[in-house]
Amino acid sequence: MATAAQMRPTAAGDGSRGAATSVDVGGSDVADLKGNPDLFTSPPTRHPSAARAWSHLSARVARQSCRLPSRVVAHPCRRCHDDEMSEGTEISPSDLAELIERMDEAAASYIRGDLRHYLSLFDHPQDYTLMPPYGGEVERGYAPTDEQIEETSRFFASGEATLDVAESYVSGNLAVLVAVERQHGVVGGSADQDWSLRVTLVFRRARDRWELVHRHADPLVREIPWDLFGRIAGGDLDS
Repeated sequence: MATAAQMRPTAAGDGSRGAATSVDVGGSDVADLKGNPDLFTSPPTRHPSAARAWSHLSARVARQSCRLPSRVVAHPCRRCHDDEMSEGTEISPSDLAELIERMDEAAASYIRGDLRHYLSLFDHPQDYTLMPPYGGEVERGYAPTDEQIEETSRFFASGEATLDVAESYVSGNLAVLVAVERQHGVVGGSADQDWSLRVTLVFRRARDRWELVHRHADPLVREIPWDLFGRIAGGDLDS
């Protein structure tokens, strides 16, 4: 998952319902989808959230008789997607499905302490912002040193995670995922427990790479009582 589960202050990084997708499309280099149903018949992934996003977006595009760039084709696998991703500004259904699968892999990597693999899946640009799940001010940028990577990898000893996408949005070269990282693991020396997080992830496509430009995470997967919410909002953490 990011970010996956960036829950420790020293590490500046930090899925129930079907995904629904909205998209803006256009451009001069287009291929009329009308009469070409085969373009959107096969989702490129087996991940449930990605497949649902693909299906919803494809059906919507077909209903509206939209025109998409002629580059829109199904990608046979995620591993080759980086080399095939267009340098254009539009994000296709297959791009979105691949992103969801990629972030599912990222979440699983982070919670089990494989931070180097996590960092290989996408980039943190200079304008990256994080609203961490433990609260506090907005953090900016993420460029961990080798020492910090090793420290975080030890902190997240083991675990399992999956990304459950509730909603997705696409506009130009930006994509947004609203999701729950459903995960458990051994973190910070604690016993294995649930570490699920609600997350909002904003991505920007830059040439052949995804950039995570914003992550907002919180642990309130389960509803809390109003009085507890009030104490937290008021900064009363001792009572």
